[in-house]
Amino acid sequence: MKIFTYLFCVFICTQLSLAQDDCEEGYDYECNPLSIKNPFLESFSINNIYPNPFNPQTTIEYAIDSYSYVRVNIYNLNGVLVESLIDTYQSPGYYLISWSPSGQSSGIFIVNLISNQGSITEKLLYIK
Repeated sequence: MKIFTYLFCVFICTQLSLAQDDCEEGYDYECNPLSIKNPFLESFSINNIYPNPFNPQTTIEYAIDSYSYVRVNIYNLNGVLVESLIDTYQSPGYYLISWSPSGQSSGIFIVNLISNQGSITEKLLYIK
């Protein structure tokens, strides 16, 4: 198992164009891939939501700067989960996700991005 973990770390480091020594510098001997950071990404963030206000669809652009478990959820103003858009592990990078509210009335919604690095919320305005 240690060989697989090490090879996975080497693969991730290669994908991020990091030198092998730089990759292993911040790891224990098992080379934990969850701590790999992409030096080209500045932070964990929601970069843009467009269009906002929207009808019939909006695009959420976000960045993940380290390999982590990511969830993107949409809530109404009462705090009720409307839809879960992403619920998986993702490698560092920029991501786009589209949302089309089906069966929802006009109003304000909250998009919540959660990862190992924290949580970010932004408002969405859906106009029918």
